[in-house]
Amino acid sequence: MLQDVISAAFEMPGGQMRRAMRVLQFTRNLGIEECGGEPGAVDGTYNREDQSRFADLDLIREKGFFEQDAVEDEDKRLEGLDADCTDLEPDLPHYAGWRQASDSWYEVVLSAEQSAAVQDKKPGLARCLSEKSGSKISVADPVNDYLKRVNDENAGGASESRLLDLGVFYADCAQDYFSTLRKELQRSRPRFIDRNRETLDDFAAELVAAGYVP
Repeated sequence: MLQDVISAAFEMPGGQMRRAMRVLQFTRNLGIEECGGEPGAVDGTYNREDQSRFADLDLIREKGFFEQDAVEDEDKRLEGLDADCTDLEPDLPHYAGWRQASDSWYEVVLSAEQSAAVQDKKPGLARCLSEKSGSKISVADPVNDYLKRVNDENAGGASESRLLDLGVFYADCAQDYFSTLRKELQRSRPRFIDRNRETLDDFAAELVAAGYVP
């Protein structure tokens, strides 16, 4: 249980994002229920976190960048929420502290992205993505440039098979990049866990009391 809460607070690319998404979906569901709505499946993976930083490449390879049908289903459910609901934050006493701890992690992520080890992976990533996708991808910012092009193709009506291929290309090309970013983040993560141990423990206990099952 605690590991799920840690995964969602201090996110890193890789398979742990499934745990993070599960916690985030559960808390979102609580907020939806409090606003009079119908929650979605707690194991749904359609509410993705930042796929330029916290990519689950196995998930992207399997389902692509978008799960449009699931997103549209949730949008329909949200149409019936109480008009006075201004957000979907759950009414949990320790939620704000947990989110604050998570927000503090963002500066570490930005710093890790600028590290020499991560920057060194960009030329190879840009070359691989360019060759596979057929589009010239920027060396300066290959991840965001590629994701922008994916969004453009999606908005332009690209076929489902093309969009799935674009996900496979990303998964093929970005393994080394995200592995390196993950290693950089792992240098700081134990310190953040220790610093926020009480907050993490309290929020984990709160989620269990609310019905979360790891």
